[in-house]
This record gives sequence, structure tokens and C-alpha cells, in this order.
Amino acid sequence: EERTAELRASEERYRTLFDGVPVGLYRTTPEGQVLDASQGFVQMAGYPDRETLLAMNTGSFYVDPEQQVQWKALMEQSGIVRDFEAQGRRYDGTVIWFSDSARAVRDQDGEVLYYEGSLEDITERVHAEAELRVYQEHLEDLVVERQVTSPAVGSDEAVLVTFDLNSEVWLTAAVVNAGDAANAAIEPVVTVSTRVVPR
Repeated sequence: EERTAELRASEERYRTLFDGVPVGLYRTTPEGQVLDASQGFVQMAGYPDRETLLAMNTGSFYVDPEQQVQWKALMEQSGIVRDFEAQGRRYDGTVIWFSDSARAVRDQDGEVLYYEGSLEDITERVHAEAELRVYQEHLEDLVVERQVTSPAVGSDEAVLVTFDLNSEVWLTAAVVNAGDAANAAIEPVVTVSTRVVPR
């Protein structure tokens, strides 16, 4: 009876830790059956409860089945996957981006028993990076146009472009002497300021 109480207390500590981590933890079979999932995974994937999530096969979570094929190939090659980025489909059908890090757990004969890993929702980061690329491309177009239309940019001059991504994105281009590009910018060409708003 004392042994049973100790095992129950140990299980409770494990579950508290498992569900307390602010990422999605999971354990799945090689066939895609979900053996266990943390509350963080349940919330990230938008499922009503753990039981509903456990009834899911991991193949239905991937938006692009080819991404799961790539994940399995990496896992078979090295037995571990780090920061694998892919798109997943939540319970309501909406699409998110996630980063997956996992390892294969094997028996004494080397056969895979299950995979265990963690998922992190990176949707906002991916959207912010995509918006920044759009701003960069737009700025590059403006700089090219300035170089083509203005004779002020000669062979001894260069275009200095600076970026700073914090709560706001500041995109600044300036024409500077090619031998003095590290100094303060002169003759501003264009300055664009816009806030990145994750979707």
C-alpha cells in the first residue's frame, strides 16, 4: 500500500511537470498513434480535451504530408530531430506553423518504441518574418530605381541599407561614399516606418 502511494505521488509529479511546461509535449508511435500529450499541446492544437487529441493520428495534423515524410527521414537517419518547421492543422481547421524537436526511444534490440518531443507554435514569428521580407524587397526596388534614375550615385558611391526589427521596423537607405560606408548616412533616399502586426 505504501508502494502504491509512492507510485501515485510520482505519477502526479510527472503529470504536473508534463502539463506545466508552456510548449506542446507528446509521445507517439512510429505509426502515428498519439500515446500521450501535454495540456500545452491540447491548447496549441485547439482540441477540446486530451482524449480527443489522443484519438488523432499525427498524419492528420500535417497540412503537407510531404513534411511528415521529411521529418521521418530525418528521424530514421539520426534518431533525433531539432527545430523542424512545418505547418499543422488545428482542430477547427485553421493552420499554424510549429517547430518540432524530438527523439526516438528504442528497446534493447534497437527497435523504435515511440517518439517523444516538443512542439512550439511559431506562427507569429513566421508571419512577421514574411512581412519583413516584403518590406525588404520593396525597399530594394526603391533603391534600384534611385540608382537607375539618379546620376548622383557614381562608381565611387554605394547604397547603405539598414534594418532594425524590434516592435517596429525601420527601413532606411542612404547614398554614401563607398570608402566611408560605416559612417553616418548622408543624402537620404527613402525612409519607411511601419509596425509589424502578426496575423
